[in-house]
Amino acid sequence: MALIKGEIETLKQLKRELNRYGFYQLDSLEKVEEFKRDYIVRRQEIISDVEREFENELVNLKKYSIKLKTSMHVKKNRVAEILLKHMASIDMRHYIIEPVDEDYFDKANRFLVGSYYFFKRSFIATNMNRIIQLRTIFLNKKLNTTEAKIEKFVHSREKIIGERLSPKTKALDQTQQIINRLYPKIAGAIGESRVVKEIKKLPDNYILFNDYSLKFRRPIYNRSEKDRIFSIQIDHLLVTNSGVFNIETKNWSAATLQNPEMRSPIDQIERTNFAMFILLNAPSGNSRVRIYNSKLPKRKIPIRNVVVMINNRLPEESGYAKILSLHELNSYVQWFDPIFSDAEVQKICEYLEHLKKVV
Repeated sequence: MALIKGEIETLKQLKRELNRYGFYQLDSLEKVEEFKRDYIVRRQEIISDVEREFENELVNLKKYSIKLKTSMHVKKNRVAEILLKHMASIDMRHYIIEPVDEDYFDKANRFLVGSYYFFKRSFIATNMNRIIQLRTIFLNKKLNTTEAKIEKFVHSREKIIGERLSPKTKALDQTQQIINRLYPKIAGAIGESRVVKEIKKLPDNYILFNDYSLKFRRPIYNRSEKDRIFSIQIDHLLVTNSGVFNIETKNWSAATLQNPEMRSPIDQIERTNFAMFILLNAPSGNSRVRIYNSKLPKRKIPIRNVVVMINNRLPEESGYAKILSLHELNSYVQWFDPIFSDAEVQKICEYLEHLKKVV
């Protein structure tokens, strides 16, 4: 398996962005892809759960309403029964035979007692419904509240479900929005990860540098292009027995290919190729590299430019870079004859790593 050095730059950028928004759980490209793939299903599951909870609550409210109505009916009958028994008890007092030998005070007392029970019976008979209502007032309030809630559930179903959904889907939707906004970085990270996975299939004398970046204290000047190169960033730099491959990866959609504002990968790779040629093949008298490249092979180190298109191919070919699909990459880099020994490949890698510390 090929030796891999360094982390993919777009993946590092993606992690920084996700961490900035607090999405620490999305700590790998696989988890990001899984979230994007499962977003619609997960959202629908939340909706289904909320709808199911709503329907269950409505069913329970209806059951509770029936239970309250039954309790109300039983309570009313019980109160009515007690009141009727009380009235019957009062009526029995009027059928008691009056004593023959009672004096004036006894008659007055019996009259007062009788009047009391008469008015009491009259009050009960006149206000029976009111008394029953008062005795069942708390049950009635519960029933009215429950019935009002049922009516609200029935007539405002979508609104209630929406209100309950909002806090549960908010975080999910925000994550999806951020991921959509970061899609160019995600697509880039996916493309570069696939390239790394493909190159890993090569033998262990192939050495891959991910995100090979250099900043120059003194810019490299490309006279023919009148271009001062202050820094370079290479997606993948593959060091092999046949030379060095400067690999640029693009995971572009068809729409992106047609976008005139997108910078051509050929232009990008041309600048990095010129800088790498100077650094690897400059004459020993060049003050920039004479101290550090003394151990490099004396032969010229070929630098071959490759643009790997993950999905859609560039509409035109280029004489400056080989444009390949992912499955063509390994066969292409293995096609060239070896000109360096494994020891020389190792020296080139050591030199490349040393450059990152000194330029």
